[in-house]
Amino acid sequence: MNKVTITVFAVALCMTSALAGRWEYVDTTLEYYLSRSELVVECTVTKCEVGQRSALGLVDYECEINVSDAIRGDIKTNESLRIIVPRWRQHDKTVAPGPTPGKRYIVFLKAKRTLADIWFGIQPYDELMSGRLKALVAEKNKEIAPTKPSTATE
Repeated sequence: MNKVTITVFAVALCMTSALAGRWEYVDTTLEYYLSRSELVVECTVTKCEVGQRSALGLVDYECEINVSDAIRGDIKTNESLRIIVPRWRQHDKTVAPGPTPGKRYIVFLKAKRTLADIWFGIQPYDELMSGRLKALVAEKNKEIAPTKPSTATE
């Protein structure tokens, strides 16, 4: 083997080792948000309008989403939901932007209308995040799958 091949292999090995230690942290964060959510979906925002403004400085965007995939929870593909997306009003009274119609998102919901978390509840779609969330849900479902009762007689 030449020096370049050995160097590339060594760098790749170091990067893999460094990333392996980070997965636990990443999974812990995603597991936390999954635990707070009854429903997690991949979706496209079809409509979004500024709604109520509260005295606390929150502005509620009323959005309509079209579900493309359910990561967690019982919902059909292509089902439309109306959700509330709260955003903080800026100090100069401008409103933080809401979700953009036509863009894809991953949405974490407590119920079919309420975000599970004001900060993290709606995320721009990311294929890696979606895949990891699906894997975590599958692992959790495997852990809680009912076991077959024993038929052995004593």
